[in-house]
Amino acid sequence: MPIKRKERVSQKVRNLALKDRVTLYNKALRLKKRNSGPSKVAGLLGISEKTVEHWFYEKSNPLGCYNMFKEKPSKELSYVIGVTLGDASLWKSGTGRYIDLQVVDADFANKFALCLTKLVKPCSVKSGHVNRVTIGCKLLYNFLKRDLNYLKPFIERFPKEFIQGVADSEGTASVSVYKHGGQLRFDVRTVVAFNASNRLLTYVKFLLKKFFNIESNLTLYSKAGRINTMKGRIIVTTKNDYMLGISKYNHVKKFNKLIGFSVQRKRKRMLESIVIRDKYGSGPEAAEAWLELYKKLRGKWVKTDTVDNGS
Repeated sequence: MPIKRKERVSQKVRNLALKDRVTLYNKALRLKKRNSGPSKVAGLLGISEKTVEHWFYEKSNPLGCYNMFKEKPSKELSYVIGVTLGDASLWKSGTGRYIDLQVVDADFANKFALCLTKLVKPCSVKSGHVNRVTIGCKLLYNFLKRDLNYLKPFIERFPKEFIQGVADSEGTASVSVYKHGGQLRFDVRTVVAFNASNRLLTYVKFLLKKFFNIESNLTLYSKAGRINTMKGRIIVTTKNDYMLGISKYNHVKKFNKLIGFSVQRKRKRMLESIVIRDKYGSGPEAAEAWLELYKKLRGKWVKTDTVDNGS
């Protein structure tokens, strides 16, 4: 025999798991749209009328200070997953759960922030020498912490955006000027990503081939125990680092056309190198044309106009 509404025992919402709280919240709002009052909804769901009133009049929601997030495939979500597996980090503070990105490129930070606002409510963006994007969202945090196998169905609906997120984080246009047989040579390649996760890069390699017919190479870049110096500090790596790269020039061009970098600095360098390679080939003329645009400074290609201006 069913229990009458007035005889139901009211359950304390705060003692329920987050997923169950959100389920009750969504049910309550659906009943509200059907013109059900707080008292009736409270009875149907077996929760206190005061809780329902707070939900109806937006005084609170089951997530407290956290944002709502629905697990629904989208271009923005694929990009956010890619960046999170690249440059972004996930961290906890008390009961808070946060997604955080700190990068030099302002356009990269702005794109990541824009994608997040499509998934949850607006996030914090701080500009400066380092641009930082931070958002607190327990549901999105928990989603991004899931195993790669769980994330694959979301990624493979929009593989371009996922790969671009990884490449914007950890990829670059790889240009080489060197001497061979006494002559300058010019070489253009794409580094899709450097990462300590062989599993992640193997998966990106699979996506490139399956969805875009782009061939790539996965190699061990540096072994664990490598000693680096960063800002005067000696750092010893604890994991192997791997590199996923594209070396065949026609596949480099295909990557640039079908996926590419969204970070302006990387996109521009990639395009400039392709234009020179198409116009001059891979010989001395191409090398000289590149050296008019870029100079090597501390192992990195830097625009000649910024070097000449002392920037």
